Amino acid sequence: MNKDVSSNVNCKGLWAAEESSHFLDLCDVIANGRAILNTIVDLHKDITNLQKPIDDIIDIFLLEQCDCIFNILNDISAVCDAFIKIWEFTSNSTDKKALNG
Repeated sequence: MNKDVSSNVNCKGLWAAEESSHFLDLCDVIANGRAILNTIVDLHKDITNLQKPIDDIIDIFLLEQCDCIFNILNDISAVCDAFIKIWEFTSNSTDKKALNG
């Protein structure tokens, strides 16, 4: 190192301390970057945790809707069976009266 260059410097220790401040700034930037990354990971976990209750709600809603629809179809089938039995009974009664009458 050239002695002329360092001869104008008042305190060599302050110059070194000033240069190391950039390292401290870098540490702050890295810490902030990690904080942002942790926030993103936490957000992903929260969204994942929300997905399960939403799936449960959808499953329950669809199950209730399907159960209700099956009950309605069962009732419609019972009503149709009753109409068919009434129709058969009426047509048999009418046929017998026509034959006897």
